[in-house]
Amino acid sequence: MSVPLQASIPLALRLENEAGQPNITRLIENPGASPCGRTVNEFNFLREHAHLEESTVLFTSIIRAIHLHPDWTQLRAFFSKRYTKREMFSDRDLRKLTPPKDFTSSKDKSVTANFKTDPSLAGVAKDIKEQLAVAGRTVRSGIIGTDPQTAAIGPAIGLALGAGNFMDLIYRDSHIGNASSKAPTAEDWANLWGDIADWVYEYDSTSLEHFFLGTYTYKRGVTDSDRKSFRPGSKLPKGMLATDAVDAADTIHSAFKQLAAQPMEFYGMEWDFLELEASPALRDQFYARFGRRGADNDTTRRNLFVNLENQPEIRVPTMKQLHWCPVSLSGIDWENWVLSLRGGHVVVPHTVLEALWAVMFISQLPLRLEIVPLGSKLPYLRDSDTIYM
Repeated sequence: MSVPLQASIPLALRLENEAGQPNITRLIENPGASPCGRTVNEFNFLREHAHLEESTVLFTSIIRAIHLHPDWTQLRAFFSKRYTKREMFSDRDLRKLTPPKDFTSSKDKSVTANFKTDPSLAGVAKDIKEQLAVAGRTVRSGIIGTDPQTAAIGPAIGLALGAGNFMDLIYRDSHIGNASSKAPTAEDWANLWGDIADWVYEYDSTSLEHFFLGTYTYKRGVTDSDRKSFRPGSKLPKGMLATDAVDAADTIHSAFKQLAAQPMEFYGMEWDFLELEASPALRDQFYARFGRRGADNDTTRRNLFVNLENQPEIRVPTMKQLHWCPVSLSGIDWENWVLSLRGGHVVVPHTVLEALWAVMFISQLPLRLEIVPLGSKLPYLRDSDTIYM
């Protein structure tokens, strides 16, 4: 299964797993790389040996359905609602919890939960919990070691939102232009997925309490004190119960929490796109023209916004063929810009950050990108299947 290029693929290297620990204990291979993710080689190993692309598509479908939902207030109201004892007779038909269809025991049994059990009431898939379980189980299948789900969820975020919306998500509060105020922030995403993750936990923990759940495990080692605190079939505390659905929802929630808590930690991850997706020839052209990432994260982030002083000599037949990169970091500006590009056009970045994003956007086009080195003249006659930087 082939997944289109997505601007968020560097998140596969940067995101910590749901427990907040590094995905894989590692040595930092590249100067300035994040110390808390996975290396390019580790990611490529998952590409080859795990069902990574299939899982990415499954997570994309789930996240995109949420992204396209017209009323997030309705979603939050549904997933966060818990009925108190005073409301024990309210909406009982909407709170019916039954065993899964393939469950062999207690087939005819049902209980009344303290939450609504049918997400289609809020305009999302009725089986969203099962979709989460399948998406997480797909990438985990056959992989021993730390959780690989972030390697699928990171790329899925950009694939679900699109490159422009992903730019808004990361650089919304950047001093270089502001993203659309209508776009949900990373905090909005984190809050919504916190509600969804809590609902998934309530669903599975209540199912376990009533013996409707056949398979589960623990998020951490169980101590003697833990064993004394609950009995078989009792409701396990949040943070202890692990099911495929719970783990998948928690990992998506964790991803958006990280983006909301420390957005600047993800500035500069665009360099990872070159390592993951650019051809060796294009990568070498970029390094020769713009240099490499900084020696540390602070230097890398600082250099992103420095204006480029030296540019190759530009000669174009008409100014219509010259396209300066947008100075804002607004996704809609960049999407409109890339849609205006044609073969033979010349793009000119003001900063390294613009050059990196230009590579990521142009990589989605069926055109070749050529980066003109310093000291060279842009060819007056240009190929119709090539964009020049």
